[in-house]
Amino acid sequence: MEKKRTITERYIDANDKVLTIKEAAKILGITPCGVRKRIYRNLLPRHKQGKRLYLLHSDLVGIIRDL
Repeated sequence: MEKKRTITERYIDANDKVLTIKEAAKILGITPCGVRKRIYRNLLPRHKQGKRLYLLHSDLVGIIRDL
């Protein structure tokens, strides 16, 4: 049986940082609820590990640059 891989093994390189909803909210200057709303509206890319949602720092930087 194949071992479940963690989010870092599946999606990112070793230099990228995995952020929680709360950490992403601090970076974006919005509430965690605001981050979740943007995720569910497909305005923010997210990754899922079990029931938890994560965002990548590089994704957020790219979104901020595009503003």
